[in-house]
Amino acid sequence: MSIKNKISVLFLLVLCLELFSQNNPPVLSATDDKIFCPGSPIKIATSFTITPSPGDPGISSFSIQISSGYQLNFDKLELNVGGPYTTIDTPDWSPSEGKLTLTTPVGVPFLSYPELQSAVREVIFSTTATTITNEKKFSLTFGDANYLPKTDHFYQYIKSTGITWDAARTEAATRTYYGRTGYLATLLSQEEADFAGKQAAGAGWIGGSDAGTPDVWKWVTGPETGTIFWQGRANGFSPNGFAFWNNGNGSNEPNNYNNSGEDYVHITAPGVGTDGSWNDLTNKGDATGDYQPKGYIVEYGVPGDPPLDIVATTRIYLTPNPTIATLINPICSGDNAVFTIIGMANSTVSYTTDNGLTTQTVILDGSGQGTATVSGAMANTTIKLTSIDYGSCTSPLTNSATVTINPTPAITSLTSNGAVCVGTDATFTINGTANSTVSYTTDNGLTNQTVILDGSGQGTVTVSGAMADTTIELTSINNNGCISSLTNSTTVTVPPNPAITSLTSNDPVCSGTDAVFTINGTANATVSYTTDNRLTNQTVILDGSGQGTATVSAAMVDTTIKLTSINNNGCISSLTNSTTVTISASPAITSLTSNGPVCVGTDAIFTINGSANATVNYTTDDGTTTTNSTVTLDGLGLGTVTVLGAMTNITIKLNSINNSNCSSILTNTEIISITPDPAIASLTSNNPICTGTDAVFTINGTANATVSYTTAGGATNQTVTLDGSGEGTVTVATPINDTTIRLGSINVGSCSTVVTNTTMVTFTTTPDFDLAQNTYILCKDVGTITLKTLNPLENNYTYEWKKDGTTLSSVLDSIVTNSTGNYTVKAFSITGSGCESSEKRIEVLGSEEATITNNNLLITDDSNNNSLQILTSNIGIGDYEFVLDDASGSYTDSSFFENIATGMHTLYARDKNGCGGIATYEFFVLAYPKFFTPNGDGKNDIWKIEGADDGSFTVADISIYNRFGVLLFQSDASNFGWDGLSQGKILPSNTYWFKVILKGINGRKIEKTGRVSLMRK
Repeated sequence: MSIKNKISVLFLLVLCLELFSQNNPPVLSATDDKIFCPGSPIKIATSFTITPSPGDPGISSFSIQISSGYQLNFDKLELNVGGPYTTIDTPDWSPSEGKLTLTTPVGVPFLSYPELQSAVREVIFSTTATTITNEKKFSLTFGDANYLPKTDHFYQYIKSTGITWDAARTEAATRTYYGRTGYLATLLSQEEADFAGKQAAGAGWIGGSDAGTPDVWKWVTGPETGTIFWQGRANGFSPNGFAFWNNGNGSNEPNNYNNSGEDYVHITAPGVGTDGSWNDLTNKGDATGDYQPKGYIVEYGVPGDPPLDIVATTRIYLTPNPTIATLINPICSGDNAVFTIIGMANSTVSYTTDNGLTTQTVILDGSGQGTATVSGAMANTTIKLTSIDYGSCTSPLTNSATVTINPTPAITSLTSNGAVCVGTDATFTINGTANSTVSYTTDNGLTNQTVILDGSGQGTVTVSGAMADTTIELTSINNNGCISSLTNSTTVTVPPNPAITSLTSNDPVCSGTDAVFTINGTANATVSYTTDNRLTNQTVILDGSGQGTATVSAAMVDTTIKLTSINNNGCISSLTNSTTVTISASPAITSLTSNGPVCVGTDAIFTINGSANATVNYTTDDGTTTTNSTVTLDGLGLGTVTVLGAMTNITIKLNSINNSNCSSILTNTEIISITPDPAIASLTSNNPICTGTDAVFTINGTANATVSYTTAGGATNQTVTLDGSGEGTVTVATPINDTTIRLGSINVGSCSTVVTNTTMVTFTTTPDFDLAQNTYILCKDVGTITLKTLNPLENNYTYEWKKDGTTLSSVLDSIVTNSTGNYTVKAFSITGSGCESSEKRIEVLGSEEATITNNNLLITDDSNNNSLQILTSNIGIGDYEFVLDDASGSYTDSSFFENIATGMHTLYARDKNGCGGIATYEFFVLAYPKFFTPNGDGKNDIWKIEGADDGSFTVADISIYNRFGVLLFQSDASNFGWDGLSQGKILPSNTYWFKVILKGINGRKIEKTGRVSLMRK
């Protein structure tokens, strides 16, 4: 039989076995439920059996998976050496799924059931975790679906990169697994999410969506269809208590990113946030990357499904930690502390009760119970369990429990609120053992009472409204049955209430004098009072003799004191005592005025206003003599002091004022200034003045005086006020002849003096002239030009010429210059005041004949619009105009000419100001045809350069090349024409290249390259 036929038979055999096993699967069973000792590998299924259907020789693959309690990167399943196995290949361990898969070697059609059963029994579990989950479950099944014992469902990851959620939902519903119909997985617990998501072979779609109900997420597949599992976005909530959105490592799901329609649940890619968690995606997801769908998870199982025997489950678990209870807690100091330990029956528990110094053991009985006793405990006692031994398996423990030792109760202090007022509560504070009950009496042992101290060990006893000294006596203290006798006692004293015996004052007093009130009462008591109609409460403390004073400083009106209360160590009595100090008003000055200032020799009069009928003492001082005297104010409080014929400033100073009862010191002063007669010190002017200038007269005299004057021959009487420095000015605007001012009088206040000062300002005419021209043109070929003024009175003036601000030497009415620039000139009167004219400006501009070279022109030829552009900035300093080909034609300001025919042309340029002659320049305009048709029809048979055949060129070099750079034809004739031949051979239709170098008779060199199309028809 050929190799090909053998392979076909083998394939059919495997296919038949698969079909047979799918229809009649073997029955699997295992009953292993074992204690696991950390650090020691353990066989997980030593009881595993396979019962195949009749005629069923084996299966193609088998898997053992950690379905519950799996710790990624720590836990591992391995096949212990128990072979050799002829039908079992090297096992495949998948850390991400926690699954060990057994398959056949290449060429072996199936796993032998006897070998498989033997091999599964040798599978061992080990872990490197230091903190181990208490229980781990294992699923043993064939096929590629994962089995979770808690749900009795199978889960299968289907790879399908780029599949949409809708397509995944449809495909999942078409899948079956041993009679169970599939659907996109619905994950209802953390264990199921970890198993089906975190332990799946990859990330993919599951059956949640909020399509049609934004932000209300439902399971829309399987038996949970319509169940809401989340409401809102990342900050929402789960009505049913479980959802596993990715909210780790900065993620914030679900978020409907950019409102893009992320309505479908997808398990995150490995390494994105929390492993196995969910995020929301659009129906398509991303095209690439971590958010591209890679497949989907199918769940098989609904309520009412018959059980399948294609899976077996086993379990291992850690030795359960024992619990500790205290038999009696708390206990009194010195009693036994007894601890009850409950754990695995017949195990040995190690413990310490002295902070780890001594390890002891107790063996739990058949019911799993034992006791540990610390005799005569004097302080809180803690038991710490360190390990539990069961057979050869030892597990560390950290359990602990404490028996609280209540110490013998005691009182640490007994205090009171000391002395209290009559009728006030007497309060006693007891400090001692927390939460104890204290027995006491407060009536000489007649009645026993109790108080419970709080958690801080404090309690209070209050005797309400004590009228006499009160004593408390403590008799015993009880803390949870621990009792001590007591003898502590203390007393609260009750003194009588304070009182006032007298209230007196220093009545009456003058205005501004202190009002003093004297209070007598209970020694050392504090008295509250008011002195301003109860607006302000103040206090005074009585001294050891029971006396105190209250003072109102500088009282201005009658002042009454009202006592409101007296306080002695917190004992307060209300008061109503009051008394008044009468205030006699002190005499005073209300104003001191005078008739100043006055003129020399006038009476100086001072007016005094103050208290009626009071006597005022004063002094007057004229700078040489001081006089002391008195004046009595009348019934209206008015009095006057007069100094006759005052010649100098007079000062009055008031010293004091008194009436029949009181007197006051005074400091009022007043000065009367004596104004001297005003006078004129000088009268000057700005004489002489020029045309258009103001005549200004300056008057100096007595400061702030008013001066009257006339101008224009006395026809007008006016005034001017001198300033603080005694100066004033009078201005006559632009007079046209001589002007005189005459002063009439000067006065300050009521003081006036007649004056007769006069002065004159003489008038001179300002020079005036015209310019021959404002602007001159200086031709470069001429070299000089004369600038002129026009002046009918030229013999009366001299001139000042400047160029660009620099003064020139000439003083004549004209000047010769050889340079351009800005000039100014002004005239000065030879006689009179030396009046000068305003400056007048002259501009001298340069110009010259144009200079035209190759560098001044831009020629555009071989175009649809041949043109010439003249670069005027480079041809000279003049203002130029231009014409083509006709020197006597119409010149134009434009420097641009267009639509120029091919051939030789002449450009003419001349200066508008007539400087120099006419400049000329000859140039060429050429054209290069883009194609020609050398077919002998007499039309366009020859390719030639237009404008190059008029004899203007002295040298020509014209070459033709093909597209590979091969020289095909060359000529040195400017009137050359190419007929499409190369060395006598006809060249085909194609595009050829040309290079042209021409030199004209004016020295201009033209170099051009380009393409020409040869077309044969």
